[in-house]
Amino acid sequence: MADGASHFTVAYVLFEFAFYYPLFMAYLWMLGGTYYYFHWERRDRRANRRLELVDPPAVSILLPCHNEAVNVAETIEHLVGQRYADFEIIAINDGSTDETGALLDALALVHANLRVVHLLENQGKALALNAGALLAKHEVLVCIDGDAVLDREACNWLVRHFIDNPRVGAVTGNP
Repeated sequence: MADGASHFTVAYVLFEFAFYYPLFMAYLWMLGGTYYYFHWERRDRRANRRLELVDPPAVSILLPCHNEAVNVAETIEHLVGQRYADFEIIAINDGSTDETGALLDALALVHANLRVVHLLENQGKALALNAGALLAKHEVLVCIDGDAVLDREACNWLVRHFIDNPRVGAVTGNP
C-alpha cells in the first residue's frame, strides 16, 4: 500500500465518522429547532392568546393523583379556571396514602364540575386514566398529571386541532 493512501484505512474512516457525525447532527437539530421556533411558535405567541371556538365539544379532564396532597389544590384551581365552554374534571385518587383523597373530596364540595373517584390501591397512572375514561361523560379527553398546572386557554388550544382536522386522533401539549 502506498504511503499517501495508508491514512485512509477503515479505522480512520470510522473514527472520522464517529467524531464528526454527532457534531453535524447537533448543528442540524439546532438549526431545525431555531427555524421551527421562528416560523411556527413565535408566530403563534404573537397571535392573540385568547382563542374563541365556535360550538366546541364538551371535554372531560382526567386527573390521576397518587400522593399529590401538596399539589392537587393548585392543579384543581387552575383546571376550574379554564376558559372553556363545557368541561368536567374527573380526579382519580389512585390509592394515595397521604391526604390527597380528603383534599379532593373537600374540593368536590366547592366545585360543581369536579368528580372524585377513589381507587382502593395504587394501580398506576395508566389504570387510573382508564378508570377515568370509562367514567367520562364526554368524548374528548384531556389527560394531565396530578402536579400539572394548565394555562387557562389549554383546552381551547388542544380542542382546536380536533375541530380544524377531523382526522386528528390525539394532541399533545408543549410543556
